[in-house]
Amino acid sequence: MTGRTELGQRAGRLTRLRQLTGLRAFTVLWVGQLASSTGTRMTNFVLGIWVWQQTGQASALALLTFFAFGATVVCSPLAGSLVDRLSRRLTIMLSDIGSAVATGLLLLVFLTGHAQLWELILTNTLTGGFLAFQYMHPDRPLFKVVVNDERQHAIWPACRDNAPGWRDAGFTGDEQQRAAYVAEVWPDIRPASVRSAP
Repeated sequence: MTGRTELGQRAGRLTRLRQLTGLRAFTVLWVGQLASSTGTRMTNFVLGIWVWQQTGQASALALLTFFAFGATVVCSPLAGSLVDRLSRRLTIMLSDIGSAVATGLLLLVFLTGHAQLWELILTNTLTGGFLAFQYMHPDRPLFKVVVNDERQHAIWPACRDNAPGWRDAGFTGDEQQRAAYVAEVWPDIRPASVRSAP
């Protein structure tokens, strides 16, 4: 009987870990993305230092850096449109997996002992492209419209649970769209009970 109880407690802890919501979920995601992005850019930087030490050529260093940052710039418009259409979580997971695979390929190149400049440029280009998908795009709705029982509306952070007594109004958008929506559906800012009073 004790084994079942212990197993049930473990399952409960795992379920709680999977169900992070609100600010805690945002914080976990933010810290993970910060570590991933920092690690990717540090790898790009260290590769540049290594190439400089091996070749002594500024052109090799410039090529490596150009392709790493250039891929991020070129892929950013594509990333922005895909992030708008796909789940943000899925996009971040796929970009992290892609970066991990590229880093794994880089490790294999160095383990063989025959690292060549074109292999490093290709790897840096891949990691730079995947990095474009990891940035939080500011045009994504980070706030939502909520409404209470008195039909009062408010703007609320999308990453947080609603305050007690408030529910989603079913609208997200950029700052101007949210303001226009609230102005349209809530022209009289008095609570519903006051508006309906004689």
